[in-house]
This record gives sequence, C-alpha cells and structure tokens, in this order.
Amino acid sequence: MIVRQRMTVAEYLALPEEKPYLEYVHGEVVAKPMPSKDHSGLAFEIGGFLRDYRRVHGGFGGVESRSEFPDHRDHRFLLPDVSFWRDASAVGEGSRMNPPTLAVEIRSPEQSRASLRTRAAYLLGHGVETVWLVDPEARAAEVHERDAAPVTLPADGELTSAALPGLAVPLAELWAVLG
Repeated sequence: MIVRQRMTVAEYLALPEEKPYLEYVHGEVVAKPMPSKDHSGLAFEIGGFLRDYRRVHGGFGGVESRSEFPDHRDHRFLLPDVSFWRDASAVGEGSRMNPPTLAVEIRSPEQSRASLRTRAAYLLGHGVETVWLVDPEARAAEVHERDAAPVTLPADGELTSAALPGLAVPLAELWAVLG
C-alpha cells in the first residue's frame, strides 16, 4: 500500500483506481483512510438525501469522486467522501472533475477534527461552496460555507447549504444509522 510517494500529476493520473483510494497533495500521492462501517453507512445515507435532492433540483453527485484543484503552487486531486455539483454540466470529465458545490468529509478514526477543518478551509478557498464535516464517533457535525463562520450543529440540527436551497439532512436520521 502506498502511504506517501512523490510523483508528477501525469504519473498520478495513470495509476489504477483501486483501494485504498489515493489523493494528490503537495506533489505526493497520499492514501485516504479506509472507511469504517459507520463512515460507509453515513456516506450512503447522505448520498440518499442528495439523490432525492437531485431528482427535484437537478445536479450530479458521487462518492469518492476525484476533483481537481489546479492551484499553480499546490496542485491537488482530492476525493471528498461525498460530492455534489449543483449544475451537472459543470462536473468535468473523467479523472479531472471540477470542485463540487458541496463536499462532505466524514471523520475516520485516524483523522483529527483539526485536520478536517484544515481540509475544509482548503476546499472553500479553491471553489467548493459548502463543506459538511461529520464525526460519527462524537455524533457531531459542522457546516462550513464560503464567506461565513463555521457552524457547529446541535444533535437535532440539520445539515444545509446556502448553495443548494431546499436541501436539509436531519442529523437525527444520520445518527439513527449508527445504531
């Protein structure tokens, strides 16, 4: 398993898509943490809400979708746990998808909240409009939106996005899948 390895963008894009999924950060290939049962269940549940939203409002969504962040100082390819694009025509093609409108990051046991907040700040600074951080262990969630202070939600709150009017994911329904 590759944990960290330096390579070019072309070399990264030529790698086979297999688990563990790989991201490209600071010129290095970095393995994403393997999801736990809770992580997978939450991604599936959130994906269901986004599928229902898409049926009414349009758009496109995916799980572990590789998005390109072409910053000349720090070119990255990241795979948010769940992504949604408000406009399906703005997704991009193949392995070079554009930043999503909404990125969802679900904390894995080996990740810290601080690292997820740093990731959210990067995503917001590079084209993503809303980032949801979901912590299954703490049963906590935060909404990060561009040009707004992050909001920590109460246990009975709802994940929403100003960029996706009408979308609401009740946390109580997410926590219910955790048992």
